[in-house]
Amino acid sequence: MQTSRLPRVLMRLTDLTIVLLVLAAVLSVVVVVVSGSNGSDARLKVPVEFTPDRSTYELTSRAWGEGVIESAQGSAVFENPGPGLFVGSAAAGIVIFIVPAFVVLLLLRRIFGTMAGGTPFVRENILRIRWIGWLMIIFGVLSQVVRWGLVLFVHGNVAATGLDVSLQIDQSLVQPDMTMVFMGLVVLALAEVFRHGVQLQTDSDLTV
Repeated sequence: MQTSRLPRVLMRLTDLTIVLLVLAAVLSVVVVVVSGSNGSDARLKVPVEFTPDRSTYELTSRAWGEGVIESAQGSAVFENPGPGLFVGSAAAGIVIFIVPAFVVLLLLRRIFGTMAGGTPFVRENILRIRWIGWLMIIFGVLSQVVRWGLVLFVHGNVAATGLDVSLQIDQSLVQPDMTMVFMGLVVLALAEVFRHGVQLQTDSDLTV
């Protein structure tokens, strides 16, 4: 029985994607090093929420009388944040995104390899699919935690005179990436379906 050529094509595409991912990681490191060494071209923009010092301004209305600005939102731009922040951000991006993506691609390649060999229903593939599902869920949660941690770190190093600066938390920073979490759950469900297929294949081999 002739096997389909699709698994081998998928293996080649996976190999190409792995190469591109490695090149992207190397390029990101190079960009970070260059940006960090040239502070004049590196700018950091941070969302802020602040309360102005009441002694430095007046807010009045003919209809409503005196008023105060309890909070205002804007962006703080820093011209030279230094290379440390960029290196930390790049390292976090590599650990949180590139490394899991690299592992997922390797697992997919091994799955495609068993498919190309005509033996996809093996127990090793169950573990590989489960790992892919869990990595997607972990990425969906951990990526947001790291982003929030970077924002907290930046705001912890900000001071202003005449302003009471507080952290402006974007809700997207404290919520998991539900798309990735949902996809991970779907992959875990497929792993259970695949486990059932492996069991049927085992029973069939024993019967024969």
